[in-house]
Amino acid sequence: MERTQFLFGKEIAKNSLEPEAIPSILLRAMEAKKKMREIPVSTIIGALERAGRKWADEEYPGRREALEKLPGLIGFSRGMVEKGLGYISEALKRENTERELELQLGSREYLDRFLYEKKYDGLLKAEPHGLLLHVSAGNVFVGAALNICNGLLTKNVNLIKLSSQDPLFPILFARSLVEEEPALAEGLALLHWKGGNAIIEDAFKSRVDAISVFGGEDAVESYRKALPPNTQLFRHGPKIGVALIGKEAKWDRELADRLVLDACMWDQNACSSPQLAYFEGKEEAVLEFIPLLAEAFRAKAKEIPIGDLSEDERVEISKAREMAKVEKARGLGQAFFDRGSIDWTVLFRSNPEFETSPLNRTLIVKAVSDFSELEDILRPYVYYLQSLGLELPHGRLEAFAGELASWGITRITEVGRMSAGKLGSPHDGGFPLREMIRWASLEREFAGYVDLDYLQSSDKEKILSAKLRDLVDYVADRSPFYRKFWGAARKFEELPVLDRPTLAENLPPRSQDALTGPLQGTYIFSTGGTMGKPRVFTFTPDELRDSTDVFGRGFRMAGIGKEDVVANLFMPGYLWSSFIVTNQALETIGCTILPIGATSERDKLADLLLDLGATCIVGIPTQIIAIAREFEERGVIPGIKKIGYAGEHLSQGSRDFLQRTLGAERIFSVGYAAVDVGPIAYACEHSEGTVHHVASDYCFVEILDPTTKKPVKEGEVGEIVVTNLKRRLTPIVRYAIGDLGRLLDENCPCGRTSRRFELLGRSDDVLIVGGSNYSTQMVESLVSQDSRFSQNYQMVATNPAHKDTLVFRLELSKTLPAPDREKLAEDLTLRARKNKDLSFDLDTGVLDFRVELLDPGKLPSVARTQKTKRTLDLRK
Repeated sequence: MERTQFLFGKEIAKNSLEPEAIPSILLRAMEAKKKMREIPVSTIIGALERAGRKWADEEYPGRREALEKLPGLIGFSRGMVEKGLGYISEALKRENTERELELQLGSREYLDRFLYEKKYDGLLKAEPHGLLLHVSAGNVFVGAALNICNGLLTKNVNLIKLSSQDPLFPILFARSLVEEEPALAEGLALLHWKGGNAIIEDAFKSRVDAISVFGGEDAVESYRKALPPNTQLFRHGPKIGVALIGKEAKWDRELADRLVLDACMWDQNACSSPQLAYFEGKEEAVLEFIPLLAEAFRAKAKEIPIGDLSEDERVEISKAREMAKVEKARGLGQAFFDRGSIDWTVLFRSNPEFETSPLNRTLIVKAVSDFSELEDILRPYVYYLQSLGLELPHGRLEAFAGELASWGITRITEVGRMSAGKLGSPHDGGFPLREMIRWASLEREFAGYVDLDYLQSSDKEKILSAKLRDLVDYVADRSPFYRKFWGAARKFEELPVLDRPTLAENLPPRSQDALTGPLQGTYIFSTGGTMGKPRVFTFTPDELRDSTDVFGRGFRMAGIGKEDVVANLFMPGYLWSSFIVTNQALETIGCTILPIGATSERDKLADLLLDLGATCIVGIPTQIIAIAREFEERGVIPGIKKIGYAGEHLSQGSRDFLQRTLGAERIFSVGYAAVDVGPIAYACEHSEGTVHHVASDYCFVEILDPTTKKPVKEGEVGEIVVTNLKRRLTPIVRYAIGDLGRLLDENCPCGRTSRRFELLGRSDDVLIVGGSNYSTQMVESLVSQDSRFSQNYQMVATNPAHKDTLVFRLELSKTLPAPDREKLAEDLTLRARKNKDLSFDLDTGVLDFRVELLDPGKLPSVARTQKTKRTLDLRK
């Protein structure tokens, strides 16, 4: 067949690479190195997943061409090719790719930029080698495709020598990748030349940065010889698989099916395929088991027929069968097969020596009395053992696997999984992605470092744009609600803004349509429910750790250090997240943690803070002010130098009070966050009032016009709309958080480039008082359908004597006598206390509450609109 060269996206019909073309290819590859480094890894992951879907699509032209041509080209049956395409499609799913990156590199983002590693307390980056030459093996077409993927994920420019056995599938696969992401063409040159051509091989060896060789001993030696010292070589020579069946195993048809599956996959051409199986027991027992193997082989031949064998392959199998006749006559072994068929062969041999089979579903079986005999037999060949299938019970399994590993065997798996492989497993004793990168470090003090904080704006925008695209693709594929809510829109800026009621209707317990996966193994948190029904939000353990890492870095930037003794006074229980998240965030700092929680027992709390030497308190202002009042009454200044607050407003008067009574030297916001989203922003050492930096590595924040939903100009007030970049199970995309803010000049004295904004309060009819959200819906429930009220009302927050007070001002429809007015106010107070948050806040003493009844027309209104402002915050 006429062969095709694939040169950086251009396909050229040419049977073999000419030496004079190499300089121009290498020059083009050198130019592509910078372009490949600039592609965000999320873009590559998305392209791989989309290409994987194509290979699962029966209508995709590339798949149809592969199924039509590969069986005749590489010798596998159509059924085997279909199995291989299915494996590729599964391997390229985003979840699998991300898991491999996480396992092998720690984080995929090391490939994009220097990333802070807290255990190292410094910055690390995974750099591609640059020009990476792959020498492909022709035994299994899947391997070449996955090597291409690994080379692209690590942002190398990949020069791929195609196997003479399979010149087709890598071209089809590269084409599918470039169809999904044209930029990936920069990283791909697929070339044909005859192996052993010293002129071509030397030309590449002298210019590439690394070489990965899959093939026979001759191929490995050819590239190892005279290799320049600055070129790394990764050798993957010829390998085979061996199965060991213990005496405790159940030697039944189910075991036979699993062993035969391993022997049939890839017609034993894969390095992982078992050619030899040792059974621990007597020869008679093994011979009794062979008929079950025969049944299993016959069944598998119907399911996945063997490929077309060459004349040489048929001759090798026939020779092995004939030799078995001689061995049988001498009592040394025998062969089992179906006469007139080449579909399968079992060769029983009495000697325990290591040997290889003629392949193509030819399995050699041997008996040993005990596996301890195998050390001397297998040890000399461990370099060639790629996989070992081990069938033993727990206890003995782990012990013997440890012994096998000490011999040098690197992949031990269960029988039936030898040829399938476990995604993420090491290959030949190493991780493939690690082979393809080199690590760079940046060493200096990084206290409080946040990953995107100091990047130039242009670099940050590129990374964020890729993250947003990646998030939208992921969510659109997996969440029924978002897919319907977005319609045909897929560009981030075209997506509709999501409000709280709409999201709540599509989350548990009402629905799971907004989720992208099952709830199992998650944390469930809830809002307090003062704005209607409680809203439930889920976090996976990894997502919770992501959020607590961001909170922790915010705490460090605000001035909390390892030397501090920090009292966590946030409210525990009721599915609230603040107490748990704060504890975990403080763990990332390494300080001493006092997980006290909010309490109404101020005297005991004060004693604890004194006895344990607290240097810092974090909590809601109401709780902190309450304990400050306790110390004021005692006439003691405890010297608590640092106060971190969140959840409600802290007035300047209250700040002065805390400084005076507690001896506080630094009072700071511990961050801007919401249960719905997680951490949104943090306050640096130069932040004053409600000014925050966006946590750029965790959230994307927009300030939009409430009516047009378009971005407002810098300095103009708009509604805060948040997208969480990390959470995937419950995606939060373009979510109106319910607050107002305005963007400020990016320049901050701290040097961080993360956008700053000023938080200006609620954009809906809600007040945060005593740490809880109180909605005007609560007032409406008291006065609606009651003719004694005009339906004109106001909810007010004040803080006389530095204690939050919630006031319901209700306008009467007609004047009432004083006794009736007092009785009505008492009744309304009792009804209001049925709200669990108000009842809790009153019982714990974090706020005061009263109802004020006004005569008709006495409730103030805005002069310009003649409308009453539903909420009023008079705290100072």
